Amino acid sequence: GTMEAERSIQASFLNPSKARWEKLVADTLGDQYVLLEENTMVAMHIMLFAHVDLWNSGRIHEGSVKTWAVPTGTAGAGNKG
Repeated sequence: GTMEAERSIQASFLNPSKARWEKLVADTLGDQYVLLEENTMVAMHIMLFAHVDLWNSGRIHEGSVKTWAVPTGTAGAGNKG
C-alpha cells in the first residue's frame, strides 16, 4: 500500500483516482505480475498483485480474491481514525 502517491491528502479527497500510479507500479513489476484488486480511501491506496504463474495455473482467478474497505475517518469518510 502507499500513501499520497500521486497527490496530497487534500487533492486526493477531491480526486481519489490512482490510475497513473497503478500503471507505473504495474509497468515496473512487468508482465510477470497481474493486478488482482485495488482500493483507494482518500490518499491511502492498496494494490494486490499476483505472479502470472498463480494466475495461469488457476490457483488464483477472477473472483477468488475478496476485498473491502472500512472508512474510519470523521463522518465515515477517509482513512484516518
